[in-house]
Amino acid sequence: MNGQRSLGQIIYSLRVLVLGVYFAITIMLVAAALILSWPLPYRFRFALARTWSLGMLWVGRLTCGLDWVVEGQENLPPEPSVLYIKHSCVFEAYGHIAIFPRQTWVVKKELLLTPVIGWGMATLKCIAINRGARGTAVKQVIRQGKERLAEGIWVTIFPEGTRMEPGQTRVYGISGAALARDA
Repeated sequence: MNGQRSLGQIIYSLRVLVLGVYFAITIMLVAAALILSWPLPYRFRFALARTWSLGMLWVGRLTCGLDWVVEGQENLPPEPSVLYIKHSCVFEAYGHIAIFPRQTWVVKKELLLTPVIGWGMATLKCIAINRGARGTAVKQVIRQGKERLAEGIWVTIFPEGTRMEPGQTRVYGISGAALARDA
């Protein structure tokens, strides 16, 4: 058995592959649908994103046994708020869409330049910042974040600014706290 994979490992790898292929295909399809639906109300476009997120959660459970539990949802305030989400894997990039109320995200502006996927994201009222322009980016998050909150859209921030390995952390950016304070 030294150096060989067990049948169980091979089957699990195939299941992960199925989930990855499902992710790649469906994210392109939903992004194209978002682009085509940009004239429609935001609530409709967000419903498309939420449906995709629910599908990802279902397929993840079906293929890989991924499970998740929501605790404390009763503590969410009734008014739109700022969400801080720890980002340690791709799951957070879609899982929270199904869980939290209608939302948008603070993202690095380069993401919106990605063909199809980025263009689809742009229809979801993302706050696209230049991470190198720190003071300007904070002001932009506050200004646009207040606009989104006033529209009834929650603002999601990955405060470390990038994906971090589980158990690792780095300094949190201040824009989310500044937005929450000012809003």
